[in-house]
Amino acid sequence: MNVSAKDLKAESIDLCIVYAEDEDELRQSVTSILKRFFNNVHSVDNGQKAFEVVKKENVDIVLTDLNMPIMGGMELIQSIGKIEKNPKLIVMTAFNDTRTLEKLINLQVDHFTSKPLNKEQLITLLYKSAVSVNERKLLGQYEQDLDNENNELRRKNDMLTQKLNQLAATNNQVVELE
Repeated sequence: MNVSAKDLKAESIDLCIVYAEDEDELRQSVTSILKRFFNNVHSVDNGQKAFEVVKKENVDIVLTDLNMPIMGGMELIQSIGKIEKNPKLIVMTAFNDTRTLEKLINLQVDHFTSKPLNKEQLITLLYKSAVSVNERKLLGQYEQDLDNENNELRRKNDMLTQKLNQLAATNNQVVELE
């Protein structure tokens, strides 16, 4: 999949992302890249801070390292799974052992990327996540619109039923008079 920076920006500009990375230089570098695409970027140096942001904000995407102080990425993902939030999860890791990847898959991580970061791959993963978030939001809006329309139709149906019952009662009175 060949994704341009323009494609990513079109999908991500209104989304909120949390980036958790304990390496200062890498965090600053990736944060500057993220700010080109997302209006709302939270950059933190550990999973605990990332989790606090996820609890307070309407976060769409979490981009996290696995190995961090205080709370690592695995714990962050497990903590997010216990609350009513459902951001897309992208893990960056230098680990590539099967056990770690299996744990992440079982935790329903959406995407993985390895360190050192490949900018094109990161853009593609962010794009895929942004598209998925936007589709989920659009689907939610359609469901809300359908609920509203159904409620309006029920209200109109109730009014028509009431009028029909009134007409039937009036018609029965006329028939009794004859």
